[in-house]
Amino acid sequence: MPKAFEYKDKAQQAHFEYLDKLRTSGVTNMFGSPAYLQRTFAMNKDESYKVFEAWADTFEDRGCPGSDK
Repeated sequence: MPKAFEYKDKAQQAHFEYLDKLRTSGVTNMFGSPAYLQRTFAMNKDESYKVFEAWADTFEDRGCPGSDK
């Protein structure tokens, strides 16, 4: 059984869950999601891109729908 993904903190969990819901909603192409993070979580551009990159890099590890795991 694969080990459950461990978030580094509550903020990361909130950000990733938000991005998962945004992806599922189909409201935007996920490459546009940093702008949503900026508005929703009052992040600057650099922070939002770091969160998006971390989310994308862990997509398969978290077993998200549409990933290979």
